[in-house]
Amino acid sequence: MKQESGQKDFGTVFSLLSNELGANPKSVMKQFEKLLKDAKKSSSTSTATNVIKSNGVKFEVGYSTTHLYIYITK
Repeated sequence: MKQESGQKDFGTVFSLLSNELGANPKSVMKQFEKLLKDAKKSSSTSTATNVIKSNGVKFEVGYSTTHLYIYITK
């Protein structure tokens, strides 16, 4: 996620996956971008879990200083 090419690839895959699961990709990406902005502002180093919801699909996003975790439930 530190390099722009990796961000684009991740965004593409995450959008396609969202769409295939029946979620609204635009809504999911908008919520995900907000989570990223909030994470950058935070000085916490612990994993925090946030939930993105769209059309009955839940994406639980956890992150640390070095990793990003996304758990998907429907």
